Amino acid sequence: MKQFDVFVILYQLPKGRTPVSKEKYDIFISYRRRGGEDEARKLKLSLEEIGYRVFMDREELLLGDFNAQMYQCIEECRDFLLICSAHALDRCRNDNDDWMLKEVTHAIQKKKNVIPVWLNGFDDAQMEDLPPELNCLRQLQTVNLSNTTYGENVQKLSRYLQAKPVKRYLGNTLTGSGVFVAVVAGILLIAAVLYLIC
Repeated sequence: MKQFDVFVILYQLPKGRTPVSKEKYDIFISYRRRGGEDEARKLKLSLEEIGYRVFMDREELLLGDFNAQMYQCIEECRDFLLICSAHALDRCRNDNDDWMLKEVTHAIQKKKNVIPVWLNGFDDAQMEDLPPELNCLRQLQTVNLSNTTYGENVQKLSRYLQAKPVKRYLGNTLTGSGVFVAVVAGILLIAAVLYLIC
């Protein structure tokens, strides 16, 4: 085996996170950019630190059918977090083309684990007079994401999630096939070093 051949094999090994299932994401976060984006992003980072794979930004989608990709992301996830910032649900009452309405309705139809996450400024009164397809939101388990007890609330939320966090090793997912890839990479690296020495 030539030196160049060894380099090609090592270069072609999967890099970064190793898939542990056919799903790309565990959790879908639906939010309003006005009033909810900062908290949604903070929550996304907190959940990723635990080991969950989280989707929240439409910018992550590829070119093509936007609607189909968005619905596919929801269908991939086991959990759907609805960030309820102040008046976040107002547009759901009178705009059938509202994206938050479409997202949460699709999640309910696909029987995802929908969890309303209440931010400061949201209350029971804002759950009144919702479209029929959203009436079930009032019966769901909610989590209040207060800044004063933020860490405790994230831990509480994680107990309600159906998805399980993936194990992490040195910042990368490493379970099952990930271990195999790491072992093979190690063997090839040793072989390359020995080849260069000899």
